[in-house]
Amino acid sequence: MTLAYAYERLAFPVLSTVEDPPMSFQDRLLNISRSLVRIVPEEDLPDTQRKAFLELMERLTRVDDNNSGEGRLAATILQMSDAEAKEILSTLLSLALQITRLYAVETATLHGP
Repeated sequence: MTLAYAYERLAFPVLSTVEDPPMSFQDRLLNISRSLVRIVPEEDLPDTQRKAFLELMERLTRVDDNNSGEGRLAATILQMSDAEAKEILSTLLSLALQITRLYAVETATLHGP
């Protein structure tokens, strides 16, 4: 497994939101969620990050959209408090930094000094 996909789909979008113009925590999560849904944890994430990611996705999809068309992710995120959205963003940032470090090591190992 290469970490390039995990970096592209999880780390990069999360780290990019740090530079986004001011927006709500929920809007930041909505922007990031577009990339998160493309991740297949068993194929794309290292074992050390997989459990945390799956738990996070469970929290992000706990609300049924009741056929509103917005989807479970959006329905869940839109009903979150600022505190909960901030906590999830913090967890995502931690995962993103872990993946970035692992990806940097992998890249350095593959390409040498």
